Amino acid sequence: MKLFSRLLLGWALLLTVLLITLIGLATWFYSVDTRHPIVFNNLPFPVDKAVYLPGGNVVSTVDGCVNASRPSITAIEVRGEEKAGVRKNYVLPARYAPASPMLGCFKVQIPTVLPADVAPGTYHFEADRTFQVNRFAKRTVHWSTAPFEVVAK
Repeated sequence: MKLFSRLLLGWALLLTVLLITLIGLATWFYSVDTRHPIVFNNLPFPVDKAVYLPGGNVVSTVDGCVNASRPSITAIEVRGEEKAGVRKNYVLPARYAPASPMLGCFKVQIPTVLPADVAPGTYHFEADRTFQVNRFAKRTVHWSTAPFEVVAK
């Protein structure tokens, strides 16, 4: 009987140590490693022109720093100004980007095509770029562009 209770106590101690270790790892993955893989320095991103046609190419200038190379998915939306309680929004296809081999700061121009059916008005791009920082956690960075005008063809 004494041997059985010592064996049971040993297993309980081992399981307690494993549980504490798992809780510690989960805490690290979700809350301690909070740095973003990318930081943008010029929000909202400036665009190359003030006026575009539907289906036109909007070129935004991005100034940022890559802190960690991670794959990401960017969800982009063309958001219109609200007029008379109505806002026209257009969702663009999501963009997947593999892990970047380059770390450090950069300045780059990124083209984004407007939908061909976009109505005339004032718009800007808004996006969320979600990085898979490790097997358990994701980090999301929000960005937007300066407003621009879309005119009829």
